[in-house]
Amino acid sequence: DVLRQCPLNYRAHNNYGLVLRGEGKATEAEAHFRKALDINPVYWQAIYNLGLVLEDRGKTEQAIAKYLETLTRNAGYAPAQQRLANTHNTLGLALRNQGKFPESEAQFRQSLSFDSNFWPARYNLGLVLVNQQQYQAAIVAFHETLNLNPNYSAVREQIANAEFQLAVSLSATEKDDA
Repeated sequence: DVLRQCPLNYRAHNNYGLVLRGEGKATEAEAHFRKALDINPVYWQAIYNLGLVLEDRGKTEQAIAKYLETLTRNAGYAPAQQRLANTHNTLGLALRNQGKFPESEAQFRQSLSFDSNFWPARYNLGLVLVNQQQYQAAIVAFHETLNLNPNYSAVREQIANAEFQLAVSLSATEKDDA
């Protein structure tokens, strides 16, 4: 209704894009995020949301570029701490999905520098540390996640997995030393 009355309302295009993305209509959502940016090229929410929908569509490199642009738009803006934490976390996930584990780890750590209690970034840091066979550090990250969100049951499985992987690696090291 807002778009019919105000077709140049960039926020309305962004919000409608979010609804369409939620309904699984990625192509239509992308068009509305792009329209929002045609109207207001510096509207960071549309930049970020365009990144999400590009990633949904398998265009990870383009999505990463949008996440980086979002970070640039919000740099130095004190009230943006949580959005910066969230964007670094999202960028870290995209990099992890590409197998770029050190880069991904750096993004999760950057996310935590903006909000040390942001448990999703803490959890994702643990996952990427497991990917890099840094099991002890992963166990610490998972326990910190559990402290921040005791109801998140998946973290308990990850703790068990990391502890098992650590035991296997220690066992292999002992055999090599013998």
